[in-house]
Amino acid sequence: MIKREMVIERKGTTEAGLRAVCILYHWDFQSYRCGYVAVPVNHPLHGKKHDAPLLELAEMWTSVLTGTTGKRGAIPLLCFKPDEPPTLEVLIDVHGSITYSADHAGGDKSPSVDWWFGFDCAHDGDTLETCDTAYVQDECERLAVQLVEAGKAWVPVLEECTTE
Repeated sequence: MIKREMVIERKGTTEAGLRAVCILYHWDFQSYRCGYVAVPVNHPLHGKKHDAPLLELAEMWTSVLTGTTGKRGAIPLLCFKPDEPPTLEVLIDVHGSITYSADHAGGDKSPSVDWWFGFDCAHDGDTLETCDTAYVQDECERLAVQLVEAGKAWVPVLEECTTE
């Protein structure tokens, strides 16, 4: 049986005004941290999956194409096709890309009306020392700012109407 323990190291509100939590996970074979940031019910990204195409954020894709890779994960960037609508995993510049979206923060199953986006520090080369609590908290701050920006950049896409 695999032993899994979860320790909530930090919980609070980011400078951007979004809730955040840093969690340390211990497995039998590995320990790593994850960071999660929540958007409220009235945010356009509430309920959206991190790997779903979002035509509403196509304008943000232009800045990604002309900018640097940043801290995004290599796999989402290599698998993404520039002629398709972008996903949050390629739009948001956070450690290893966003790898999580749900109605709760990872293993913290506390009831929440918010929608959580998260990233993990379990990539090749990540250690508990290089991805300490302060680092994960800083990445949560960066993620929160970008989620707020994405909410402002959201352009509703009108569905094609048909008349009979």
